[in-house]
Amino acid sequence: MPATFPGYVPPSNVVIDAGVLYLTTDGLPLASNGSNKAPFGASVGGFTFDPGFTTRAVEYDGKHTRMQGLDRITEWASVLKGKLVEITAPNMLRYNPGASSDGSSGTNTLTMKAAGVLFQATDYLKHLYLIGRQQVDGQLVRVHFPLALCVKYQIVTQHNNEWQVDAQFDAVLPAGSDPQACPFVYEFLS
Repeated sequence: MPATFPGYVPPSNVVIDAGVLYLTTDGLPLASNGSNKAPFGASVGGFTFDPGFTTRAVEYDGKHTRMQGLDRITEWASVLKGKLVEITAPNMLRYNPGASSDGSSGTNTLTMKAAGVLFQATDYLKHLYLIGRQQVDGQLVRVHFPLALCVKYQIVTQHNNEWQVDAQFDAVLPAGSDPQACPFVYEFLS
């Protein structure tokens, strides 16, 4: 039964379903017509996005509660997690930053990056998007990581079920950026 309180307006801008995960194919932001998007692959169970900000209040003698104007964000640790079910060579390269493929058509062998070696600019994922659509007006809602890194994943198998890749992608600031900047943006498109 709908609420009958004066001024009550039922929600209409809800995003339904799990959303989709996309990368761009050319390393550029998503084109307005979507011509440069590549799906990351089918998912199961939806995604979790955590903006990952940490706040800190200024401490001082006599403080008993937070005071307006004395709080600040001290860290951004933005994370996108999900379960993906398409295990392909291109996806395995995305899960393993810096890995390489021998490109063989018979047995394509992927070699992982050695430990202790710093990642190069080409090892990062460029323009990772989590995209959903609002139910009523069809507006697209996107969480956009201009630069991302798969920091961990695991392959989970179950009897009579598809293999799943539990993956975590962290948002990363490009080299030379303001180190205090937020590493992601929200985008609303009609």
